[in-house]
Formats: sequence, C-alpha cells, structure tokens
Amino acid sequence: MTYKEIVCLANSYKKDPGRCIAGKTLIGYKWIRPISSRIEGELFKEQISFSNGEMPQPLDIIKIPIDIEKPTNCQPENVLISSDIWQKTGVFPKDRINELRDNPEIIWQNYGGKNDRIPASYFQNAKVEQSLYLIKPDSCRIEQDKKARAIFTYKAVEYNLGVTDPIAKAEFNEKGTDVYDLSEKEPYLCLSLTDAFKGFCYKLVATLLF
Repeated sequence: MTYKEIVCLANSYKKDPGRCIAGKTLIGYKWIRPISSRIEGELFKEQISFSNGEMPQPLDIIKIPIDIEKPTNCQPENVLISSDIWQKTGVFPKDRINELRDNPEIIWQNYGGKNDRIPASYFQNAKVEQSLYLIKPDSCRIEQDKKARAIFTYKAVEYNLGVTDPIAKAEFNEKGTDVYDLSEKEPYLCLSLTDAFKGFCYKLVATLLF
C-alpha cells in the first residue's frame, strides 16, 4: 500500500448514493481517480470520509491510501483504494487554481450535437491519455429543467454536458427551471469521462469552481 496526496477537484455523484472522487497530485499535478472494488468503482461515504466524518470538498488537500493502479482505456487514472482512513492535510489556495488548469485542444472526441458522449466501441482499439480535465471555458451557462446541464464553449466548440456536482445540482435545483449565465463568474470546470454505460462513455461536468 502507498499514499497519494492530491488536490480534490471532484466529489461528484456516481450511481447515487455512490461518489466519484478525482484530483491532481501535489507533486507534478498528475490526475488520480480513486475507485473501489465494486463493478462500477463507485465510492461510498464510509470509504472516503475523514476521521471526523466529513467528506472531501473541492480544493481540499487529501491523503489517500492506494493499493494498485487499475487503468482502463477510457479511464487511465484509476487507482484502487485500500481500507485505511482518508486524511485532510490542507486546502489548496483558490487564487492558485490556474496552476491546475489543463489546455486540451478538444474535449476528447467530438461527434456534434451535444458533444456529450463517445461510442464505447471506440475504446476497443483506442485509449485516451486522460479522462479528466480542468478547463476554463470561453462562456458557460446552466440550463436547469429536471436536471442541470452545462452549456459552454471551449476553443470555438459548444458542449452540452450533464452536471454531477452535488453542490451545483442542489443550488440550481433550488433556483428552479431557468437558464443561468455564469460567464461573468469565469468558472473552472472539472470534466470527467465515464466508463462505458449503455454503449457510450459520457462526458460530464463533475465540478463547477468559481
């Protein structure tokens, strides 16, 4: 067993009440996605809580016990956690968040329309270099209906992705059905590519950071 100390950039819904945690290492800013031994790798509260019962929040610096690496073609950052308790060791300064920013040319493969999914068959003979990005979009709005979706433009391409950030989902659900322009807030988005689900790997907004 080893330990990885990361800046938490996502604690998002995955097969509710499960969670998906992701972040970047303090040294080298490499992405890490802790997973469990469950079929879909989701994490439960008791696995990710600190000794005081609190769960990791975005920008928390956390120390995670790791057993082995478990990469897949669409999620190369996966690492299997051990049963030890997670530790919070600090908080990453919000005014330094740009240091963690990625600058991909495109958000994985684009297929037009909502640009929110990739056929799972693509990954039978190909793999992505990373399944997580922290980006700063050129524009961004939330369309809240039954579910929140983030519509944003990045390098002249528009994306329409589902939101799995618990904090953002609760906020916009409370505000009610409408369109909320976030461009003036200049948010950062933590984007995540799911494992295969019903024939597709989906692109999601795991966290909105302001």
